Amino acid sequence: DVDFLEEVVKQTIAHKVPTLSADVSDDYNEMCPQYGHSIGHAVEFLSFKHGTPLLHGEAIAVGMCVSAEVAYLMGICNMD
Repeated sequence: DVDFLEEVVKQTIAHKVPTLSADVSDDYNEMCPQYGHSIGHAVEFLSFKHGTPLLHGEAIAVGMCVSAEVAYLMGICNMD
């Protein structure tokens, strides 16, 4: 269900964005390995729940794409 997945992603972003306002240099070594995981784990869970399981790496790749788009929309990075 695309509408449900979209709502989960929106809620995940709403919960994650406030944690990104801290000084990232303090958590840089932790932040890089976790890139895409917040949303990716939600996508992975939902893919199993709805009968079309994604591999962990596939779900994390979706999370990375969503994270990059959010960063772009927030003005943190550019399209390059």
